[in-house]
Amino acid sequence: MRRRATFIHDGASEFNPESVQVTKDRFFLPEIKAAREEQLKYSLDELPEELQHVLINAHELHLRWAPEHLYNTVAPYLSRLSPGLHVFYTPLEGGSDDLLCPLLRKAFDNDLKCRSPSHTFIKSANTPTEFSTTPALQYHSVLPDLDHLAAYLQRTVCPHSSLLCIHSTTLLSTADALDLSWDAISNTLTLTAFWSRPPSFLVDPEANTKTNDAWSLSIDTPPTNSRVEVGILSSEPPSDDPHELTLSGFLTVLGKDTSPKPTRFSFPSRHHSIPASQPQTYTATITEPQGLHPTLRISFPNATALTPPSTAPPDAQCALQIHLTLPSPIFVDPYALKPSDPNFVASHHITAVHALAGYTDLEAPAYLPSPWGSTLLLTPSLPSTDNLHQPAEATWDVTIPLHLRYLPPSPQSHLPTTLPWPTIYWACTADSGTKFPINPFDRIHLGYDGAYGPRTMFYHLTPSNNSTRLTETLQVPVYDTSRLSPYTVEVVTLLCIVAGFAWVLVKLWPALWKELQAYVPETVLTDKPMTKEWEEPVKGGPPPPAGVRRRVGG
Repeated sequence: MRRRATFIHDGASEFNPESVQVTKDRFFLPEIKAAREEQLKYSLDELPEELQHVLINAHELHLRWAPEHLYNTVAPYLSRLSPGLHVFYTPLEGGSDDLLCPLLRKAFDNDLKCRSPSHTFIKSANTPTEFSTTPALQYHSVLPDLDHLAAYLQRTVCPHSSLLCIHSTTLLSTADALDLSWDAISNTLTLTAFWSRPPSFLVDPEANTKTNDAWSLSIDTPPTNSRVEVGILSSEPPSDDPHELTLSGFLTVLGKDTSPKPTRFSFPSRHHSIPASQPQTYTATITEPQGLHPTLRISFPNATALTPPSTAPPDAQCALQIHLTLPSPIFVDPYALKPSDPNFVASHHITAVHALAGYTDLEAPAYLPSPWGSTLLLTPSLPSTDNLHQPAEATWDVTIPLHLRYLPPSPQSHLPTTLPWPTIYWACTADSGTKFPINPFDRIHLGYDGAYGPRTMFYHLTPSNNSTRLTETLQVPVYDTSRLSPYTVEVVTLLCIVAGFAWVLVKLWPALWKELQAYVPETVLTDKPMTKEWEEPVKGGPPPPAGVRRRVGG
């Protein structure tokens, strides 16, 4: 097992490395106010058996989770993701994927809509032939918190007497981001959790300490076959190279270092924040009245500031992008998105649709077995030069027409469904020749990064701080079983069909009977010779014309 604990403080208050106690047996950090990342790497034989069975049948498996509340990012943890649980998966050729969905339900939520990858997952909008690192399948589900996961880990991983393990897994329920990545080449599972700020109250059972709005950390020196590294770092101002981030501070390798060692390093990063001098935020709302064809309105409060980031490379080409994740009750009609129509662009401010993947059946109800939903990647239009002269308080809106599926009957007239806010960012090209090797803090497989080339940088917009939740709740009208039972509806429907059919027959019967009464069998003229199938004319009547005979039974 390998562990890396990283604390990122703001640098305003000088950190005193002498406050850290490093002994032969233990590392102790009494108190620090900072963002925190914990990264744990496990080999396959260190994992629970049921998890091993899933991983050995996976070529790629990446789980990403983001909360529904707004949190502040800090360098180098600058990427953003739509709220909920995201799974990116490539099955091993010839392997079985039947165990993945049961494990997801057991670990995260028993009510996850997940039957099997072949039925519930959707194909990635970015096929592996374009970028080899893109998983073939993806899945998403609304997941407000990680309480279920924390309880699952306490049952399956923690020994009954380990207070430290129970304490550590409980902290997951307060995390702001969680990543799980399986590397089939090295047979290694990496778990990464991020907290943007310390909890309001923390008890460390190992050191028997209590802190308020601060972290404390106590770690025993690991055995020789494990490695534990603790970093206490701060981000430095941007350097002359727009591709790089710079961190400085102190690193300690337990069992090797006797005190924190000063360090400073820079690395190219694909994810960046919008500079503070150029604030860009957004909000997402559902326009009223909602109905069965709601409209998602994305509002940028300051239209004049909606320009490419000033910290991007000088020759970079930047485009504002919106990545939307839609659960199965909500979908986009691909035939209604017409960025080539000037009227559509003027009305919705959408200039291009790059990818629409997933479940877009226009007629299917949500209660049928179906994939989890769909994803949409588009480019909005920006304010024109004339609009940039508007007052600073002028807003810029982008609207996306949506549709709702029929939900199953319910004892109430409406059922809620949750729509995550989109992820919005500037995608900018890096300078020619720039390479982005995997850095210690890089975050990939986010659902949208695979749509771009390897030399793309992402400058993330921040959701408005006036938002308490980064989701919208839609009230979907459904059949209310409390007013009329489904059986009654079926019987009445059947009676109406029978009555309607009978009414049509009654109206048609007089005309039909008249036609039957007026019907006269037709005679057939033929020059064919007589055969045994023909007989002589009926006696007593006038002879038929030459060559005409009446068939038997005619």
